[in-house]
Order: sequence, then C-alpha cells, then structure tokens
Amino acid sequence: MAQLLSPSRLDEQEPLRRDVVCDLLRDVSKQAAASGAPVSVGCVTFAAMVRLLGRAMFSSELDAATSQEIHDSVREAIVLFTAPNVSDLFPAVAAADIQGLRRRMSRLIARSYQVMDCQIEQRLHERGVGGAPDRANDLLDVMLDMSESQEVGSGVTVNRAMMRAFFHGTECWEET
Repeated sequence: MAQLLSPSRLDEQEPLRRDVVCDLLRDVSKQAAASGAPVSVGCVTFAAMVRLLGRAMFSSELDAATSQEIHDSVREAIVLFTAPNVSDLFPAVAAADIQGLRRRMSRLIARSYQVMDCQIEQRLHERGVGGAPDRANDLLDVMLDMSESQEVGSGVTVNRAMMRAFFHGTECWEET
C-alpha cells in the first residue's frame, strides 16, 4: 500500500483527476446543449469514474462497449445485493442457490476478471516486446514490478489473484 497509494503517487495523479473532471463537465455540458432534456448525472458520473479508474490502474481508457458492460454489471450487482435472498432466511437451502443469485453474481465477477486479465496480459506482452518498454508507471506497473521482485518469506505474494482482488476491491487474496 505504501508504494501504490502513497501521497507522492496520489500527487502524481492529480493531473489525471483534473482531466477526468474537465471531461465530466464537458460531457454534462454537451448533453445539456444537445438535447435540452435533463442530464442523467448518475450515468455521466459513472462513465467518468470508469475513465478515472481505467487510466489510474491501466493508463488507458476502456473502450465504450466495455465501459457500458461494466456499467450494466454494476447495476445488476446492485440489484443482486439488494434482492431479498431466501438463503438468508433459511441457511439450510443456501447451497441450492434457489434464486440463482450466486450464479448470476459469479458471472459478473468472472467477466470483470476477464477484463482485468486482458489488461494484465496486454501489459505483460508489452513488457516482453522490444526490451525496455515505455513505462506507464500506473498501478498495474507497480504491481507487476512487485510480483517480479518479491522476496521469499516477505509475507505478501503479489500474483494475479492478488492483483484481481486489489483491482476488484475485494478482501479475498486467495486464488479461487
């Protein structure tokens, strides 16, 4: 965490945050001027957050289709999290996943892992081609550097499962 979220690293990313906020304001202004109808602030803000996270973690924005897919996945995850679950009332039937909530959530998580894995594989390929690659010096580069230089017995293993958990915002550091 000291390397990934240090004050100096966060200061380095201030121009990135400023650019995303400017883009957000521009998007709101464009939508308001184009249609004259009320702007869906939630959708525009979510798009800005996806841009910010994509650029901070991977130094690139996700394409529009992937961004929309993430938006739809987050909306579905919110529905799944807030849905009444029979398994909460009757733990004995939890394994049956009667409502299919666990299966649906597993699909959403698997897809988000595919997006992350694609970014990781692309970066590993870029690092392997042409010797010294242009360093993005983003969170992914820092984590890949840590995974290459980790010491045995250091207490933390930086592997793909840990990267997924970090980017996904979960506390599960074990490969499942």
